[in-house]
Amino acid sequence: MHIRKANTGDYPGIMRVWESSVLATHDFLQGSDFELFKRIIPEQFLPALDLYVIGQDQIAGVLGVSGENLEMLFIDAAARAKASDSNW
Repeated sequence: MHIRKANTGDYPGIMRVWESSVLATHDFLQGSDFELFKRIIPEQFLPALDLYVIGQDQIAGVLGVSGENLEMLFIDAAARAKASDSNW
């Protein structure tokens, strides 16, 4: 498993993981809520967190930390159950 600190250039990949994960797990969100979060997360939330990405070839997971708190953890839907895969 490869984990590294993210940078703003990772935001598109982070949002791809976020979208994949949320669509697979957050069935309680209305479409309008999803679109709102999709728009404001990269502008307001990501810059406020210490971000880390998981994966080597492409981003398969993202976690965001604020102080001592884990504020976000998303795993790409296609990457779930592949923790033993060498591409992590």
